[in-house]
Amino acid sequence: MGVSLEIPHGTPWWESMAIWTVPGTDPLGPPGPPVAGQPCTVWAHVLNTGNTPVQNATVNFYWANPGVGFDRTTATRIGSSYVSLCYPDEADVLCLTPWVPAFVNAVSGIATIGIIV
Repeated sequence: MGVSLEIPHGTPWWESMAIWTVPGTDPLGPPGPPVAGQPCTVWAHVLNTGNTPVQNATVNFYWANPGVGFDRTTATRIGSSYVSLCYPDEADVLCLTPWVPAFVNAVSGIATIGIIV
């Protein structure tokens, strides 16, 4: 089977509990919704469900306006990080680039986002 990295899906798929934001400048602070115009950090819980260890796999983080539909070709890249995992293993991965969410979909004070990792 080899390497198989996964981030568990939500229902619907973009509401994954394995992807979260931490408002403010402290990436170790409590999770919470992103606020438009304010910095936050993005995390993802990554699993190696294959049978081969992986070294320095790139995890890319994106955001998109969910009101228009999105995928990796229409989303905006936030940044990336790297993860090394044995099998089976899992880890929380921090996006190395802070994110300042945009105000979209006329939601007062909170950015409406989708993140693809």
